[in-house]
Amino acid sequence: MADVFISYCSADRARVGEIAHGLGKEGLSVWWDRSLIAGERYETEIDAALNAAKAVVVVWSPAAVASDWVSSEADGARTKGTLVPIMIQACRIPRPFDRLHTADLTNWKGARGNQGFPEMVEAVKAIVEGRAARAVPWKRRMTLAAIGSAAVATILVISALTGIVDAAVRWTTAGAFATRSAEQLSAGDAASPETQEGFRQALTELARSADLRTQRALTTLERGSRGGADRTPFPRIGPRPSD
Repeated sequence: MADVFISYCSADRARVGEIAHGLGKEGLSVWWDRSLIAGERYETEIDAALNAAKAVVVVWSPAAVASDWVSSEADGARTKGTLVPIMIQACRIPRPFDRLHTADLTNWKGARGNQGFPEMVEAVKAIVEGRAARAVPWKRRMTLAAIGSAAVATILVISALTGIVDAAVRWTTAGAFATRSAEQLSAGDAASPETQEGFRQALTELARSADLRTQRALTTLERGSRGGADRTPFPRIGPRPSD
């Protein structure tokens, strides 16, 4: 007979099939009711497999909690010391089974890296081999997709922070430039009203520009300055545009 008997509710058959397959890949022989042969009396065959199994994996779920069959098989395995309880869906495990450590496979998708799966395998192998169970070391394994998503998210955050800092620096620079230039403009009383208005428009554009389109503002500024005579020198940022 098989090393492992799986007790479950038929509503969970698809998930149990994955668990049986996973245990088989670990070198364990597994019996569940899909192993029944046509024409056999299922009650007799199930009882024989249950009694012969060295370990009994009981799969808890809301449907299993409501099943008298699962509770009965779990109770027999607990009495014999062969019980390995696992949970595949959040539920209130009935007493006295709720006092036993239960491997959590609620998020298990078939990968061995899930913490609950190696816990179950180690518990089963310990019973089958007649030894004490060992602690299962476990580290979260990130898939390539998860690593890629984390990298993209990090890049986006860095880009956003860089943009915010850059905009703040440029805005502060533009404000300081506008204030300093306005003071110089006020001192230059000899400038005509039209020229002063041209200066003010250029300074306003420069101060409000989030990315400091400096060349554009300075071009406007220079066009306004050409309409007047002798002017107070205006501070420049960057190279002078060619005439």
